[in-house]
This record gives sequence, C-alpha cells and structure tokens, in this order.
Amino acid sequence: MLSSEPLDIPDDYRGPITVAHELSGDDVSWAYPAASSAPDPTVSVYGAGPEPIDEHEPLSGFLIQLALFETITTMAPYRAGARQLPAAAAARITGSLNQVPLRPLRWPHDPTSFYVGPGIIAMVTAADGGYPQADGTVSVHVGCRDRAVLRPLVDAGVEWDVLDY
Repeated sequence: MLSSEPLDIPDDYRGPITVAHELSGDDVSWAYPAASSAPDPTVSVYGAGPEPIDEHEPLSGFLIQLALFETITTMAPYRAGARQLPAAAAARITGSLNQVPLRPLRWPHDPTSFYVGPGIIAMVTAADGGYPQADGTVSVHVGCRDRAVLRPLVDAGVEWDVLDY
C-alpha cells in the first residue's frame, strides 16, 4: 500500500532510498541515492547481479515501466505468456501495438520493452538474458482487462505457457 506521508529521512543519510522491492524468487530492489539533488534521479537495481546497475530511465520513466510490469504480471485479469518465442513471432504479436517510448527496462532481463494498445499491455524481454538469444528467442507476456482482447493470440501460432482465454 502506498502512503501519502512524506518519508522521514535524516539529513545526513546518504544510502539508497528504495522505490520498489520484488520478492518472486529473486530479492531485487530499485533505489536512488538519498543524497541526490536531481529532480529526476537515476534508479539503480540492487540484487540483479553482484553490483547494482543503473536503469536506463530516470525515476519518472522507471515508475511508468514498473506500473506497466505490475499490471501485466499481477493486476491484469487476463494474461498470456510464452517463453523462448522466436523474435519474429513476438514482432507479429506486438505489431499492431504502440511501443512505449522509453528506453528498455533492465529487469527482469535486459532489455525489457513495453507495448500498449486499447485494453492491452505487452512486455517483450530477453529470454534468460541477452536480446535476442543466440537462437533468436524472447519472452512475451500480455495483460488485458477483457478476455476478448486475447482472441487473436489463440490463432497466433504460438505455444503459450499461459493463455487465459
């Protein structure tokens, strides 16, 4: 639950301020430096590797991407997902959608891009790191609020791991 109360951070605190935390087998946090005076600070990913890595987008863009990610993975009532999908099939699935004009998210796999259309959000991510994989595969996850939006995916010639149709 989000709070509208301001954070009570001591003036001399210089550590990271956590923006989000994910517990899904990985213990990953996104944070930005408390000492930052930037109006839109850089967000770093902690726990995705031995050292923190900076996201491509500053806090404002990151929060949009995080909202899209969470909508697809936890809030959308209807979902579809396929791992190790040929990149050409992913392009067919996202071809009628608009790519979100932000640089790719670095988690869960770098890069992760988002696509949107009426009532639908899609995420294309590297399948286990690197984009595309040596075999040209990616992962595609889709979330929507109306089951009928998934109908074209049934006939997309894809072996879905999840298809809530």
